[in-house]
Amino acid sequence: MVYRVKESDVWKEISFINQEAFLGVIDIDAIELDIDFLDTEWGFCVPEEDVTVLGLTDEFDSYQMFRTVLAHELIHAYQIQEELPVDHDDLFLSLADICNKSLDLSIQIEAIH
Repeated sequence: MVYRVKESDVWKEISFINQEAFLGVIDIDAIELDIDFLDTEWGFCVPEEDVTVLGLTDEFDSYQMFRTVLAHELIHAYQIQEELPVDHDDLFLSLADICNKSLDLSIQIEAIH
């Protein structure tokens, strides 16, 4: 069943994931959402001036896949806001492990990018 992304659901999940996995340290007020059809990726996260742009495609195979991709991109938002390298190295993997355990997700780099 296809899950169509709704902005209100994205904000609810951002807030929930931020509290559960990141202990509220991500400045969600500094995130700008960009939800649109993406034909080559499911999501992205990039710095722009005073905001972090978090983009998601407008539909996923399931709500669980949406949550998994969103958590993946929130790890990148954390890296951007903390002025750390935005990559998939050890810090990313540690944060992915926290998200996977605390949110019952399965963030896998190969499955996302």
